[in-house]
Amino acid sequence: MSWWFVSFRLIKEKRLSSFLSILLLAFGVGLISLMLSVEKQIDETFKNNLKGIDLVVGAKGSPLQIILSSVYHIDAPTGNISAKDAKEIAKSPFVNSAIPLGYGDSFKGYKILGTITDYLDLYNGEIIKGTVSKNAFDVVLGSNVAEQLGLKIGDTFFGNHGLASESIEEHSEHGYKVVGVLANSNSVLDNAIVTPLNSLWNSHDHEHAHSSSTGESIVNSIKDIDDDKSITSLLIKYRGKMGAVQLPRMINSKSNLQAAVPAIELNRLISHLGVGINTLKYLAYLVVFISAISVFIALYGMLKDNLYELALIRSFGASPLVLFRIVLQQGIILSIIGFVAGMALNAIGGTLLNAYTESNFKLNVIIDLMSIETLVLFLITLLIGIISAFIPAMTAFKLNVSKVLSNG
Repeated sequence: MSWWFVSFRLIKEKRLSSFLSILLLAFGVGLISLMLSVEKQIDETFKNNLKGIDLVVGAKGSPLQIILSSVYHIDAPTGNISAKDAKEIAKSPFVNSAIPLGYGDSFKGYKILGTITDYLDLYNGEIIKGTVSKNAFDVVLGSNVAEQLGLKIGDTFFGNHGLASESIEEHSEHGYKVVGVLANSNSVLDNAIVTPLNSLWNSHDHEHAHSSSTGESIVNSIKDIDDDKSITSLLIKYRGKMGAVQLPRMINSKSNLQAAVPAIELNRLISHLGVGINTLKYLAYLVVFISAISVFIALYGMLKDNLYELALIRSFGASPLVLFRIVLQQGIILSIIGFVAGMALNAIGGTLLNAYTESNFKLNVIIDLMSIETLVLFLITLLIGIISAFIPAMTAFKLNVSKVLSNG
């Protein structure tokens, strides 16, 4: 008979105390694992979407709001800025490249982003179906948008005025036509509906309300925009290190525009999020500590209740080391079951969290159960089980067989 089977049978005989120990351990492990995954995912997602963006220029307001709206597309813009002012900034010797963005419409909760083709290159956007936009009201869909909305090449749809998903004011004069679908890039492109800037201008220009935009030359550079037009923001890449020192200060002090540095605002945002995540992690550590005590109490209770069975095992020729092993294996079995249950809770929690973030913020939270962090957490959980079982195992090792059998 396997001693592992004996250890497992003794655990089954104390179902309630074993279940409570496993439940506490599973809750602590699951919460720690989920928080580690979310923290890592947030850090990678936010940093991955800052590719080539050193500065964002928008209307006066909250710098963080400008970053969230223009880089991550999860907030409303602070307003519009004149193309004339944006072009003046783009001409600065400190600027290497400037990508204009325009918002105003949405479709089923996804923002329609007016921009130039350089925006796709910023995230290494690859067209896997169709082509890039060549006319106003042509759109290229991110991979998630195409999948979630079931749109394909040649389909048309009408955008809604405003960025709210519940907006019912539809632009029925012009329909957007799907001309391309992007490959998954694990960036904001996956949740974007990208169109030329002309589309947004024409959809809000009554002179174009009943005219065709086919054949119209689309804007593909900041310098090609007419001075009387408006855009939402400007994504800037510096020409050199002096740009980081001079340009934000110059814009904020000498113009009616707001310059927001993504790296600074991102660090500020992550530090705010980190407070909540750390609080939950500390709570999870406390639960794991309590579960370790629970495992110890459960094993000690099992030992006291099973002294007669252990003494019989010794009387049949088993060594004291065998009794030590049986009790120690009980701690290992409890920790393994607790870890597996914790990973199951992690997967369930991750699925629910992803559904919430995808629905409200168009962000995907992917829970990686095969990471280095998971392996480390498994080893720590195993160690908790071994440490909790050590004192009961030593008690079993020193068991006075004759005394137990005589009292039995």
